Amino acid sequence: MSAPILKPFFVTIAYTAVVMAESESDARAVADAQAHEICREEAADITTGSEVTRIADLKAHGWCGEELAYGGDGQTKLKDVLSALESLPTRDTKTIDMFAGASA
Repeated sequence: MSAPILKPFFVTIAYTAVVMAESESDARAVADAQAHEICREEAADITTGSEVTRIADLKAHGWCGEELAYGGDGQTKLKDVLSALESLPTRDTKTIDMFAGASA
């Protein structure tokens, strides 16, 4: 059996914390300075978004394709992942099991 094919997906990770500050803008600065500690101590609200299938999907979120995705091999840029995925044959999920169990 072959290894599963990994595909890129957008996810949103949000943390809620309380910081002590003099103003709203100062609160942002304090949160930015304490971000690593907040991430370690607070539970994340993680929402799975859409699959990334094109460079345009990345650009809509401020990415360009030169980045590495979390959970990948740590070396392959997103633009190269998308290029490799485009070359794979498309499987029709509506008829994928149509001939399962049929003998030749």
